[in-house]
Amino acid sequence: MTMHIPEREFAERPSDYNGPNLSPVGLKLLPQKLADGVHALMAAPAPKDNNGLIVGRDAALVVDAGITPQISARIQALAAELTDRPALPGQHDLPR
Repeated sequence: MTMHIPEREFAERPSDYNGPNLSPVGLKLLPQKLADGVHALMAAPAPKDNNGLIVGRDAALVVDAGITPQISARIQALAAELTDRPALPGQHDLPR
């Protein structure tokens, strides 16, 4: 999947900006089980977008739906691999 980083993202940064590169390009999410039904979706390479999944009796909750709609779709797919319970929609999946 190819992702385009909008030029405005770079244009809006101050000229002396030295913060982390949070671009989702090349992002991989590696699930780590923290407890029964609790998964951290750790970004590789860091620092990128870290997310989580909490699986309940009837549904699963995605923690941080992702920085773009494409990442949100990847998180939903990963959630489906980790549980058979429906994952509540992320922010990018909701109708506008």
